[in-house]
Amino acid sequence: MTTFENRIHEIINDREHGSSTLVKMIVAALRGNHGLQPDRQQVAWALQTLRQVDESMVVVHHLLDELEARGEQSLHAALERYERRWRNIDRQLAGHLLRFRQWDDGRVLTHSHSGMLLAVIRRLHERSPSLEVWQTRSEPGGEGRLQHRALQKAGIRCHLVADKQALALAPDMDGALFGVDQYNDQAMVNKRGTGALTDAMLSAGKPVFVIGDTRKRVDRLTWSSDLFECIPLCQGMYLVTEGGIEAIHRRSTDLPDP
Repeated sequence: MTTFENRIHEIINDREHGSSTLVKMIVAALRGNHGLQPDRQQVAWALQTLRQVDESMVVVHHLLDELEARGEQSLHAALERYERRWRNIDRQLAGHLLRFRQWDDGRVLTHSHSGMLLAVIRRLHERSPSLEVWQTRSEPGGEGRLQHRALQKAGIRCHLVADKQALALAPDMDGALFGVDQYNDQAMVNKRGTGALTDAMLSAGKPVFVIGDTRKRVDRLTWSSDLFECIPLCQGMYLVTEGGIEAIHRRSTDLPDP
């Protein structure tokens, strides 16, 4: 097995990073970064093999769809076009949040490990350096420790807490910022534990901001229940995409089966 093929398998087996980060890893591998320049046959193999990434991570499959439909366009040109379309998405999302409310001295709760969420929080912190974050360990897997470390490295005051402890902290928070792997008009899919945290925040009268983009919008939600769960979008939640912030007004909704 070549070094490039090993890298593709590492991406498929990654259980610590969110879908936006996996997309960046895939783009870097296909670009041939670090001297891993793939040939045409390896690229075809990679696009097929990467379909093994959990279907819950729809943004990964969105990228693969784009690359497989590139026609006569070269791989390099297709990657450049894709990156150009989505490279500033975190700036757009943070801009909506900054216009929506004041974040100075804000106390926010986060869960799991999301590259997009990390980037958005960094931008909020640039404008509101007193922002303080409580990060769950995010079991099973405990990948929240990686996000905690990244937030601290960015100079953001961040506290790592057990998932059950985070439930009790909800009344003391000003809001929650959660990533999302896919969503539709009724519900969202994210890492297990998001639903309980959402319920705790909403019961305490605290807003929940779901940070995503339209690549993650699907007609029918599909997810694997070993790592992911489906959470209804309901009153008190806000969906944040490149198009703006949508306040959810439904009081309840039925969840689809996985």
